[in-house]
Amino acid sequence: MTDLQAIADRVEIEALRGEFTDAGVMYDYDRFASLFTHDGAWRMPRIPAEFVGQEEIRAAVGRLQGHWEYFVPAGGLSASPSARVCPRIVTVPELKDQPPVSHQERPNMSTMTPLSELTGDYVLDPTRTRIGFVARHAMATKVRGQFEEFEGSAHIDGEDPSKCSARLTIQAKSIQTRNQQRDDQLCGTFLDVDDHPALIFTSTKVQQLAGTGFKVTGDLTIRGVTKPVTVDLELTGAENDPRGGFRVGFKGGITINRNDWGVNWNAATRILVSPKVTLELDIAAIMRT
Repeated sequence: MTDLQAIADRVEIEALRGEFTDAGVMYDYDRFASLFTHDGAWRMPRIPAEFVGQEEIRAAVGRLQGHWEYFVPAGGLSASPSARVCPRIVTVPELKDQPPVSHQERPNMSTMTPLSELTGDYVLDPTRTRIGFVARHAMATKVRGQFEEFEGSAHIDGEDPSKCSARLTIQAKSIQTRNQQRDDQLCGTFLDVDDHPALIFTSTKVQQLAGTGFKVTGDLTIRGVTKPVTVDLELTGAENDPRGGFRVGFKGGITINRNDWGVNWNAATRILVSPKVTLELDIAAIMRT
């Protein structure tokens, strides 16, 4: 191998390391899984566990969400000398003091729990919920971010989903894209957080699709402008947590045109930044007792 080839390989490895770091810190599990080849493997040799293929890796990352703090400390994801990072195989350090994780222990809760058993009032679990977004710049790059402060509630009627309802309030100033200058710009000229501190969604209609899919229509308010939107959601889980509570999980999203809500700075940003913004929802909610 030539010195030039060695340098090129090292640059590629570091670029991939950065991609894994960003995906982990942003809790973007779809992006994390997409960094593997279709037959790639994610190995935890001392648990032991191995997840093969993008779908299985995506499911495993979601299930291990509660353990992220082990290898995503406050300062971000730090690579361990014992961790190999490449698109074909990833081996990560053991999760200390955690029981073995096997394929058989990862049931699809949404297919095991009848919808009728989900009926009740729920409150959003902010520690296990991610509200993210993706926007494209004219330079063909994507800007990814999320909101850190939000609260929400929902009523689920498993017998008659049309009676379900939900409300979500997001603090606009909590937007994070890992770039302080950009975050300040978004808070000021784009979202105008001083005059419009919250983004609010209130459902008006819920329709169940085949299986565990739902369409949730409602009013979305941004910068004081309210417009109807429809969010596609999928029930991803329902289970009793270790603290004795009952929780459900949903995943979904929607693509909106930010100009419809006046989320813009000037004529230049109207051209340089795509008007299409994809909102990504990975929701966990706990039943009220």
